[in-house]
Amino acid sequence: DPTKAGRYEVTYSYTDAAGNAVTKTATITVVASQASIATKDSTLVAGPNTTWSAADNFVSATDTDGTALSLADLKVSGSV
Repeated sequence: DPTKAGRYEVTYSYTDAAGNAVTKTATITVVASQASIATKDSTLVAGPNTTWSAADNFVSATDTDGTALSLADLKVSGSV
């Protein structure tokens, strides 16, 4: 099941017209996605000099292989 992490064995086999058989087993390892995004909450005090940007709450992110992503790699939506 490629949607569930684990080790799976798949066996391939073939028998020719003369009855000769060959078999080979492959081990398939399915790993869980390492994609993640970490953020933090903020409290702002309303006022004419109050500013906010998405970078203020961004902590870290990784892609499916666990490689670090920057804020520029992410899609940020919403408004403050």
